[in-house]
Amino acid sequence: MKVQHHPLRSARRIVILAFAAAVACSPADHGQAATTAQSPQNKEIPPATAHEISILEAFLANHPGDPAALFNLAIDEATIGENAKALSLLEKMSLAHSGLDPAGGAFRTFKDIANDPRFVALVAQIEKENPPIVRSTTALIVSLT
Repeated sequence: MKVQHHPLRSARRIVILAFAAAVACSPADHGQAATTAQSPQNKEIPPATAHEISILEAFLANHPGDPAALFNLAIDEATIGENAKALSLLEKMSLAHSGLDPAGGAFRTFKDIANDPRFVALVAQIEKENPPIVRSTTALIVSLT
């Protein structure tokens, strides 16, 4: 049985997770994260991003399939150049059939993997499962002649 999740419910989760990350973040945490948070390639990770990653990973430990948390973590991983992790998280997120589309507003974050065949297939599947719904009618036609 396929379970449909409402896109607004997922958007609400994103807002809640972002709010929780902002509230949980304190100036003392920023200083500590700046000195210790580094990716495997020894790149310096911005403190706020490192803190958000730790919050999302802790959340996912208790809610492993949460699409909003997976999507936000994928954004963070792509932001710091961890494209393989980001793609893996997006694939896991797509299994929830939440309608979150990485080709939407977050597309710039995924520009480095936008041509990856797995990313292209993932976006195509998400768009196929969630076609646009147009319920408008023509109200006015403006002629420039």
